[in-house]
Amino acid sequence: RYVPSTSRFLMPILSDKFPFVQKSSRTLECYMHNLLRVSVYIPDLRRDIIELIISKMLTLDVSAPRSEIEEVESGAQQDANGASQDDCLFDMDEEEDSPLDSSRPDGAVMVHPVAERLDMMMTVLLAYIKDICHVNGSLDIEKTKALYRDLVSVFDKVVLPTHASCHVQYYMFYLCSFRLGLAEAFLDHLWKMLHAPNQPPVLRQAAAGYMGSFMARAKFLTVSTVKACLDLLVPWLHLYINSQDSGSKAFCDVNLHGSFYTACQAVFYTLIFRHNAILEGNMKKGLAYLQGLNLERIVMCQLNPLRVCLPAVTNMFAAITSSGKLIEPIYQVWEEPSDCMIHVPKKKVRKGSMEEEDDFLHGGTPHGDSVVGMTPGSYDSHLHSPRSVGSPPVSFLQRPF
Repeated sequence: RYVPSTSRFLMPILSDKFPFVQKSSRTLECYMHNLLRVSVYIPDLRRDIIELIISKMLTLDVSAPRSEIEEVESGAQQDANGASQDDCLFDMDEEEDSPLDSSRPDGAVMVHPVAERLDMMMTVLLAYIKDICHVNGSLDIEKTKALYRDLVSVFDKVVLPTHASCHVQYYMFYLCSFRLGLAEAFLDHLWKMLHAPNQPPVLRQAAAGYMGSFMARAKFLTVSTVKACLDLLVPWLHLYINSQDSGSKAFCDVNLHGSFYTACQAVFYTLIFRHNAILEGNMKKGLAYLQGLNLERIVMCQLNPLRVCLPAVTNMFAAITSSGKLIEPIYQVWEEPSDCMIHVPKKKVRKGSMEEEDDFLHGGTPHGDSVVGMTPGSYDSHLHSPRSVGSPPVSFLQRPF
């Protein structure tokens, strides 16, 4: 307000002064919290600030594979249960942050140092999203829409092109959980990117992966929304097959047909988790819908999607469609009395590489059981309260989601 050019010169300074990602969790927390406060009293910088924060979080995310984090946390759990001390894999860089004595509301600190920093940053970001979108405990639609536009823009710019991100993308899942309309808008956004021929193939494939994961794992999505998305994806697959059947490129090739294969995998993955919901209530109507998808044509086409899709997805899709018979029509299995109530196998699929994980939700939520809410007014533009400076305290109200 007093220096109109602030937005031009401040952002480079904020970026240059961002602490190195290997600094302590407390240092990152304080800086991140104050950055988000800046976004409140200088709204023009909000998108750039969020982009800066998420870029730093992605740096942490891709540097710590999920398998590595799970191995370290598992070893620490064994030690806590009295297992051999030889199983300890890492020592915390910051001695004052004891993994057994946390000041967090949930009392949990991750042993893996990178995972702990990322977990803390995710907690602050999600709390910021909640505080911006809610006023006096009620969802403010206009503020939520404005924040959604900023977050989607950042998602397209930095998250979508990033390979092997496990956790950061969860912020979009959390925001969309506030209102079904947001989730539908996000799915529509991903769909438009998938079938836009002017988009780079890698982004189209990433969009399909996120779309499938979101439909499969977001419990707040209604069956009608999932079916509406399938009604977009499946006809597009059939049209793609039609366009290739008589051509010279009608053979299995990831480089040529990458978008087709990722869209197939999105459909298969969605049905793995949603087939029961589609059949519930009206079995006859659900079966008729599944028959209308004509999945056997997709499976048996010359492009051979089952050969390209991830083995974990292929195996589970086979289990819920044809009891191991990969190309048998889906409806024939459910017509058999012994298999009419078939469920997704409870046996865990073998662990694979990062490419075999869920694109959107394989990282899960932050380690805490709830999203920490910021103190009332902690992002207010006024600076009179000493509690408005620095990172937030850790003893305020939790709001489970």
